[in-house]
Amino acid sequence: LQVGGSLSTGDHQAGLSDLDLVAVTDGPVTAYRQAKLRSIHETISAAAELLQHGCAIFEHEPNAVWAVMSAADVRQAVVEEMTGYWSWAAHRPWLLLSIDQIDLSVATMLRARHTLATGDLITKSAALTGKGADVLSAHLVQGVRARRDGSAGPPGVRLILDSVDAWRLTRRNITSRE
Repeated sequence: LQVGGSLSTGDHQAGLSDLDLVAVTDGPVTAYRQAKLRSIHETISAAAELLQHGCAIFEHEPNAVWAVMSAADVRQAVVEEMTGYWSWAAHRPWLLLSIDQIDLSVATMLRARHTLATGDLITKSAALTGKGADVLSAHLVQGVRARRDGSAGPPGVRLILDSVDAWRLTRRNITSRE
């Protein structure tokens, strides 16, 4: 069992972040294996970015299972995400009328910009405090940061303004990749 995502990078937000888990099996996932995986899943308290920050909870480390990814491979994966899901989402601005989607799009777009420029993955927190965040509305970035650290109040009237700003950022990123 391998873990990936924010816990291994030190960026996990309890009650906000998900767990990124990968179970590698040597055969079909039978009912017995499903039950075993479910019980393991319920005891996991950490997660990580698999190849750069990942670790194994049981058995093989990610580097022993997955092919090493070059900076070019990482950039290509980001381009595929931008031209896949995010391109689809950018053509549906109403999806960004949710605080969760605003926060996800802003953090993802800032991380994507950094990765495309450097080939390195960074955490959401690093993206929100990095150079790329300077080009955004200060209120938008502060709102995302505050929601991540639990200090934000209700979104109020800023929801629509932040939604539009997040959609514009997403469209700019997508347009530069299409």
